[in-house]
Amino acid sequence: MAGMCTCFSNTLTLEAVEAFFAAMADLSRPPSLPHAEFALGQDIVVIPAGIQRRLTVRPWGWKKPDGRLLANARSETVTAKPFFAPHADIRRCVIPADGFYESSRTRNGNRPWFFKLRSAPVFGLAGLMHADGNVVILTTEPNACVRSVHPRMPVILPSDVLSGWLDPEIPFRSLPGALFAPWPAKDMAAYSADGPKPSQPELF
Repeated sequence: MAGMCTCFSNTLTLEAVEAFFAAMADLSRPPSLPHAEFALGQDIVVIPAGIQRRLTVRPWGWKKPDGRLLANARSETVTAKPFFAPHADIRRCVIPADGFYESSRTRNGNRPWFFKLRSAPVFGLAGLMHADGNVVILTTEPNACVRSVHPRMPVILPSDVLSGWLDPEIPFRSLPGALFAPWPAKDMAAYSADGPKPSQPELF
């Protein structure tokens, strides 16, 4: 288990996200977009596993035995953990985002940072869905851009692997290991989130 990304954003319109992911909004549970800060415990926008890509909403956070919410799971160990393994094959999901937040510790407290991609306005985070519908985000080792802030980062899925990720007929262990590699640092920008965004990234 890994505690890290507990806040992300998706400031695109619903129509733009539908077009990027070739998905249709679930009219029974329509996503609310744009949204500047999705936080743990809130309903977030997800695309559940299945043949048809449907944008819907699900609660973020799996309930632990002590009642607390778990935001993330390590991609390297999900199939070895009884808490996650039953869901790894058939209940994978994609979480559309345009950036995520993480904090570094300073003498004056935590300093928030916002990470986004240079090459795309939106991307898909790898997630798992519990039988009750709640979602966790999978994490991996950090790239050089994130490493100076946090020892983990969310798994960002390339567009060409989304179909396989969302196919419940493909076992988790059959997915290529490269899918869980850190996103290339050269394609990521980091901005201080406690002030105006600079014209150039501060970290990388």
